[in-house]
Formats: sequence, structure tokens, C-alpha cells
Amino acid sequence: MQVSEFADCENFNDLEARIEDYCARFGLTFFSYLMLRGSHNQPTRFLSNYETEWSSRYVSKSYQHYDPVAVKSKGSRLPFFWNQGRFLKPFVKLQKRVFHEARAFRISAGYSIPVAGPDGDLAVLTMADPDERHLVDVIRSEGSGLLMSALQVHDQAMVLSASPRSSQLAELTDRELDCLKWTADGKTSDEIAEIVLISAPTVNYHLNKAVTKLHAANRLHAAIIAVRNGII
Repeated sequence: MQVSEFADCENFNDLEARIEDYCARFGLTFFSYLMLRGSHNQPTRFLSNYETEWSSRYVSKSYQHYDPVAVKSKGSRLPFFWNQGRFLKPFVKLQKRVFHEARAFRISAGYSIPVAGPDGDLAVLTMADPDERHLVDVIRSEGSGLLMSALQVHDQAMVLSASPRSSQLAELTDRELDCLKWTADGKTSDEIAEIVLISAPTVNYHLNKAVTKLHAANRLHAAIIAVRNGII
């Protein structure tokens, strides 16, 4: 598993530029990273490469409270595609208005990935493009990579939001480290069980313990944290 390409971002301006470069790699025009809820009283963050007029309007009018994408992200833990059509049907007029205004800035379709952490933090990384067909092609071909990158972006945002806490990382057992190492290499629980000669449920037990100790959102996030901090 490679170290996160966002891990060396020293501030939010760096992170914003790095996300834009990442999206440009796939020919995607827009992105936004919205921290819907921080942990430990961290402020919300809004990073994007939308036109300045739209970004300013979004923040000044607190659209994050009723933007359909933000609303759905608060209740979903799965990535979702959205556009100006069927996606909007469940929402009320006030919420739909955000989308109608966004359309004037060429924001009409996107792919959003909610990311939640165990400390109450919640964010959503969105990639959008005026060419809906191209966006769908990117989702189909790069879906797993987009999910990994969303976790890495959120992990670095949490690092930048909080005071350094490397000394607070809990000590992991040898077995937990083994399971994390193989998770970082893309192995499933069954595959790890065969490698380290334990049962798959025991692998899951050790990985769940590691997730808790590292304050991670899931086992993949725990592996990212472990790699970033040189634990594995």
C-alpha cells in the first residue's frame, strides 16, 4: 500500500490544490470537500475549486444545512451519484433551489463519498463534471480508487484540523500489526487468515481492535493511519 499522496499537505491550501490535481488526472472539472461535522469542536471546512462566486454564496448562505448532497451524506455511508433529475425528487423546494442555482455555475452532476469517523466527524468528498457521461465512465473505472482517496483526504483534513497526536497513538499488538499490514496490501480477512494461520473471525477481531485504537473510520482507514505514522 502506498503512502497517501495527500499526507504531506502542510495546510488546507495545499490540500485543496492536491485534490484539484487529483481530479484533473481523470479529467474531472470540479471537486468539493465539505466537513459536515468535526470532532473535538473542530470547525467545519469547505474546500473546492468551484467558481468563487458560487463558493462564497454557498458558505455565506449556509447551504450545507439543506444542500441535498449534504443532507443525503448525513444519512448515508455509501457513495452516491447525483444529478438534476431523479435524485432531487425526495427533496423540498428550498433544497432543490440549491441545485438550480448551482446549475448556473456548470454544476449539474456529481459523485459524492461520505466519510465518517468514530469521534463524530463527518465529511463528504464530491467530484463533479458538466459532462455527465464522462463522470459516469470515471466512476465505473476508478470507483475503488476514488473511495480510497476520499478516506485519505479526510484523514489528512483531520490531521490538519487537530493538534499533533502521534504520541497519543495506542500501542498495537503484533497480531494487530500483522493484520493491518496485510490489509494495506489489499488482502481480505480470509486471505489474511490463511497467511497468519488464524481464523477469519479472529482476523476481524484484531482489525476491529486496531480500528478502535487508531480512532479510524474502518480497517482501510486504520491501515492508512498506520502507514502514515510508520507503524507498518
